Amino acid sequence: MFIRRKYRLRHKLLRIILDKHDEIVGKSNFHKTTVNAENIAIPLPVLCVKMAISIEELKTITPPLIMAEEIKLEDFGKGIAVFAWINSQSVYDDEKYLEIGKKKFNDDIYDITKWTLPFIAVLFAAFTTLTNLSLHKDIDYTKQEIKVLKKELDSLKEL
Repeated sequence: MFIRRKYRLRHKLLRIILDKHDEIVGKSNFHKTTVNAENIAIPLPVLCVKMAISIEELKTITPPLIMAEEIKLEDFGKGIAVFAWINSQSVYDDEKYLEIGKKKFNDDIYDITKWTLPFIAVLFAAFTTLTNLSLHKDIDYTKQEIKVLKKELDSLKEL
């Protein structure tokens, strides 16, 4: 099934951010240190390299994530960085954006099919009607030719 790129990228973004979060949190538990947002944040250029996309494309896919409080953008003095926020883990586990992408794909297919099938049915009906009419004309013409030939044959027999 095809899932649009923006939904796949949103899911990938969450995975990368959560992997960084889990890595830092795991180390802090081991070393008994505190975790702050600056430690778990990933700078935008680094995130773009990990995702293999441009900054502009990243800017187009992040607004829904920010609005839903799944990620947060913050400027820590070294540039803007992204980190996991309130709902990010549950959204990633539920594969929310992949499911939305699948639903959009299914809706698109349904819309295309909704308009295409009746059109194909009308074309099929027109084609069969045209073929039937053509065959009937051919049959009628052949019957007339046979009658003419029979008359000529009868006239020849009389001679």
